Amino acid sequence: MSDQPQSQQLSTCPACTAGGSSDFFAIEQAPIQSVVTLKSYAAAMKIPRKDIKLSFCRHCGFIFNRNFERDWDYYTKGYEDQQGFSPTFVKFITGITQRFIQKYELYEKLVLEIGCGKGDFLRLISELGDNRGIGIDPSWVPGRVKENAQLKFITDFYNVTHGHFKPDSIVCRHTLEHIYDTNDFLHKIRTACGSRKPILLFEVPCVLRILKDQAFWDIFGEHCAYFSPGSLARLFRRNGFEVLDIYIEYDQQYLFIEARPVEMPSMTIHPLEETPDELFQLAESFAQRVQQQLTVWRTRLNEFK
Repeated sequence: MSDQPQSQQLSTCPACTAGGSSDFFAIEQAPIQSVVTLKSYAAAMKIPRKDIKLSFCRHCGFIFNRNFERDWDYYTKGYEDQQGFSPTFVKFITGITQRFIQKYELYEKLVLEIGCGKGDFLRLISELGDNRGIGIDPSWVPGRVKENAQLKFITDFYNVTHGHFKPDSIVCRHTLEHIYDTNDFLHKIRTACGSRKPILLFEVPCVLRILKDQAFWDIFGEHCAYFSPGSLARLFRRNGFEVLDIYIEYDQQYLFIEARPVEMPSMTIHPLEETPDELFQLAESFAQRVQQQLTVWRTRLNEFK
């Protein structure tokens, strides 16, 4: 991380396409991957490095790494982010899933998951609601979940042609933060939905906790998009989705949005949504306080040495 003031280079926002987004925080020479399993120290040291440049869009409040390495293969060479081994996490996600199923009566339906990983969540939502499931993910590995005739997995990136499955619900957990062309991706989903109205459930890390707690360790190479309730809701409305609900769970770490395609989205603002100006104040404070925190620790470590 740099102690120098960040340059105010302007860039185009990938969430609303407005110009004039400006840098507010940087991490120098960060590994572009941090969630891969590697066989040796030498392999780890060969992971490419690149500066992270966080930019803020004053128009919609979206925060993104404008320096994201978009051509790198992140997901087919040992990407491993599963949390299903944790009883605490399993209890949490089971409760969330049961609530979602009951709320929208998703029983004996077809659920399509974009970015299904190794299939844990798709298996869960299928078992709890006696649903059929289709999972789409380039990092899918056969054999990681027990066989289930109700589930089908496709080793690929999501595209408009997958709309022919006509799902009753589309879920996407911890995938949107990896997609740089954010607006294009949501537009692709809306186009695939056509006149149908599947219920959407998206989950992403919540940038509010990162900014408020100065959790700079949660800014890393694989993540190019950082969402708040306001920026996420505005993204969905802009692309023709009605925002049904927004909530933050798991000790303020995870942000959820429930939505559905409509012809004319309501402009009703959810109580959790903040304005771009309010988020900008948090971003500016974050950058200043992180540098103060790092200065304190550098001094302390030098004293220990």
